[in-house]
Amino acid sequence: MARVAMITLLVVICAIIVEARWKRETTESEFARRKNSVPYYWEAICDYQNGVCHYRYKNHRTGQSQMTQPPPPGPEDLKIPAPVPISTHDRGRCQEGWYNWLGGGACYYISAFDDTKTQSEATEACKNLGAELLYADMHPEWELRIASSIAKQSKIRTHYFWTSGHRVNGKWYWGNNHGAVSNKILHYSSQPPGTPEQGDCLAKYLYRDNFNVGKNCNLKYNYVCKIKLPRRKGKYG
Repeated sequence: MARVAMITLLVVICAIIVEARWKRETTESEFARRKNSVPYYWEAICDYQNGVCHYRYKNHRTGQSQMTQPPPPGPEDLKIPAPVPISTHDRGRCQEGWYNWLGGGACYYISAFDDTKTQSEATEACKNLGAELLYADMHPEWELRIASSIAKQSKIRTHYFWTSGHRVNGKWYWGNNHGAVSNKILHYSSQPPGTPEQGDCLAKYLYRDNFNVGKNCNLKYNYVCKIKLPRRKGKYG
């Protein structure tokens, strides 16, 4: 009887450890910069092999890639970058702190460098700004590229950012009833189903134009909010 109780206790402890590890990996994401003290311009990419995460590191300043962890960051690497000023040209018709792309019909807000949230938290943050978490309803491929370009220009912490895309019963939709997500922009990760990174919320990868993947909704990424601008009246109203 005591032996059975001991085995049961060990099983429970193992389950708790596995769950805690899964939650840690899920909330910190594959980039693990905070955990491993990796500068933000290095991407820590997690390759799953037999359910185990193997990191490789890529420097997006130099293109260098290596299997060993980069040298510890110096004092300058650990400083949070100052917000990038938004020029009058980039702001266009948008309010201060927002981007307008070449006079287009929408304004975009990029979360601050250290402002990372789960998808649901990002949705609420955009709502508090009077906006919506990014949806691409004009020219989806181009709009996501535009948002990615602005995010890189703004210097965000994570190499992905949240959109409002989410999967329901195998089909993808934009949040707040903005319709279906075009299959043309969906590109799935090579990570096997069931790993902590996979999920039903759509994130945009910064360094490949058409790489938009389903990620675990509890991962914490930067995010992009969007407000549609009213149409300009023509010469004759």
